[in-house]
Amino acid sequence: MLTEMPIAFDGDWAVPVDANRVWSGSARTDRPSVALVVAQRGGQLLWAKTEVCQSPASITLNLHPLRDPTHIQPILIVGDGYLQEVTVHLRSPMDAVRSILPKSGSAGALEGAFLIPSDPETRFSLLFLAREDVSVGRTGVWRPKATTDGLLPSMLSPVLAGGRKGMIDVGAKRDAV
Repeated sequence: MLTEMPIAFDGDWAVPVDANRVWSGSARTDRPSVALVVAQRGGQLLWAKTEVCQSPASITLNLHPLRDPTHIQPILIVGDGYLQEVTVHLRSPMDAVRSILPKSGSAGALEGAFLIPSDPETRFSLLFLAREDVSVGRTGVWRPKATTDGLLPSMLSPVLAGGRKGMIDVGAKRDAV
């Protein structure tokens, strides 16, 4: 059984600095938690795990333009976990990047966070778990406890059992996350 943990999300786009666009916000919970940061692009799934976060956990999306103006590097940071391994080719201007993060969520639910109109489309999502639902190793890498078996999205099983960061091939399933 998952520990019940409501999550309140907030945030907005900040004033651009140079050519970068930045979305800044937070996730508020009633207890310490961990988060899984996920990016899905075509058939690739990339992830990063935070260490244990105190509330509020900061959330920042930095859209960093590359030399070719049609390419950006979106960097999503949650607490101390981050994904920076993604670069995308935009189908439309950077202003079209959308925050799809809901105002509220709950532990164990994979919440869509940002949608980037790239080729292929890139979707960032977040999954939070209460600290008591994970085992934390000596290096801070966590894995869900056996009591959560069957309660988390099954396609994330290899990710949740994996290390701090990684990438797997999930085929061409675009709606999987």
